[in-house]
Amino acid sequence: MKVLFIFPNYDCPLGISIGVSYLSAALKEHGHETRILHICDEIDYGFDISRIKVDVNEYNPEIIAFSVGENHYEDMCNLAKQLKEENENTPIVFGGIHITLNAEDVMKLNPFIDFCIVGEGDDALPDLVDKLSNDDDLYSIPNVWARDKNRNIIKNKMRPLKDITNLPFMDLDEWKFEEITKTRRGWVNISMNRGCPYRCSFCHNVGQVKILKENFNTKGTSNSELGYLRVRGIDDIISELCSIKQKYPLVTAFSFIDDTFTFDRNHMKKFFVEYKEKVNLPFICLTTVNSLDEEIISFMADAGCDMIRFGVESASPRIRKELIKRNFSNKKILEIFSLCKKYSIRTFAYNIIAHPTEKKEEILATLKLNATILPEGVRVSLGYPYKGTPYYNIAKSLDQIEDESTYHNYSTYTKFKFTEDEKLWIDKCNSYFKWWLNAFADNESSVYYKKLIDELEALSKEQWENHMQKILLQNKDQQLTDMLKENMVTHYTSPFSDRPDIVILFDAGKEKIKREELDGH
Repeated sequence: MKVLFIFPNYDCPLGISIGVSYLSAALKEHGHETRILHICDEIDYGFDISRIKVDVNEYNPEIIAFSVGENHYEDMCNLAKQLKEENENTPIVFGGIHITLNAEDVMKLNPFIDFCIVGEGDDALPDLVDKLSNDDDLYSIPNVWARDKNRNIIKNKMRPLKDITNLPFMDLDEWKFEEITKTRRGWVNISMNRGCPYRCSFCHNVGQVKILKENFNTKGTSNSELGYLRVRGIDDIISELCSIKQKYPLVTAFSFIDDTFTFDRNHMKKFFVEYKEKVNLPFICLTTVNSLDEEIISFMADAGCDMIRFGVESASPRIRKELIKRNFSNKKILEIFSLCKKYSIRTFAYNIIAHPTEKKEEILATLKLNATILPEGVRVSLGYPYKGTPYYNIAKSLDQIEDESTYHNYSTYTKFKFTEDEKLWIDKCNSYFKWWLNAFADNESSVYYKKLIDELEALSKEQWENHMQKILLQNKDQQLTDMLKENMVTHYTSPFSDRPDIVILFDAGKEKIKREELDGH
């Protein structure tokens, strides 16, 4: 059968979907034909329904499969509804984290969706497409919610989690992969493991574990009961990396997008030895300070680890304990960032501010911690309550959700209840958080940024929202950056106009992170 994947990748960082790539490969292994419609204004065009319809009709798929996150969910529902109206006999399938966590609402509110993949689709989607092609029973496939002939929803149970070693390698042929890789200057995303040992309230992992627990009727959430934590065999992942490197000479580095890259220390130490010998390209990864010590950092450095991304998130013990359920200490953060500097591994820190009930001093403490550890890159985003996560439920129970609408970009608008004065300050801080980083850094740049902060905080709401005032602030910021660069003063800059949520450390005459090394993960 001809299967069309639709992947929305607009108003967000450029990249392929690793999940869709593996699903496409699995379908091809079952003898089906696939195409991926990558809705991306950076490579082709953005969310233009009329153009999308032309591309869909040109391919004339027998099944349309959407990979959907919450930020693009409403747009994709609107698109799917229109496609269904024009092609009523073409099955519509929705999958992705948002669908797994909210499958019942998704199907109840969207009668044009015929099937939902709940959980992993590696076997579920090929099973569904096989049965559609053979006109077989569609109503008892594990991990697939379906509609019967009367359009009633059939909620099938989930299948045991799959061993992820020996999956077919990612299908990269259906993307404009060379163009994407060239745009990212050689960086390619890849996955080493699935699952996460931590249960941060804002993360999808908590919701997925809860659903698995209910499906498997287990009392606990340990990995021994659920098999949620899985790491790929070393030979398997090395083979895929080598095949990508050989097929696409433009590839210069790999970016591992796993939630906690180093959760299995012994396995990873063996992997790093093989990676150095057989792949031998720089790599970056995402992990936690609790999953590292000096020994594993030394292995990573020797294997070519160029940068580690960390979720610092908050410096407030109250926010960590009560709201985000993240048991990481400031002491451990300071220790691990210091070790990374010792081994010349660059660091990138993710942070969340404007949590429900968060106070100004707690936000400032987070920025001060970042100024102390001095990562090469810092990202600040606003707390966003994804439905189906404990973070959403906590905010709801505190009556802190003011806005139930959906945003593509969760770095700009807060959905939580704050006073008008608090919202004004949060907006100022979110827009110019680097000023606070530089002020707290206690170096040559600090005195200049402290003055700018005083000016910024003195602005009334009317002044802050004035267009000419915004231009004036931007000019002051740029003039100061130019002066500091000319005098080789270490400070944080905003070199990427399309990523105001990210600042980069300028040190020793250059920005310490390049554009292609940024990642939406």
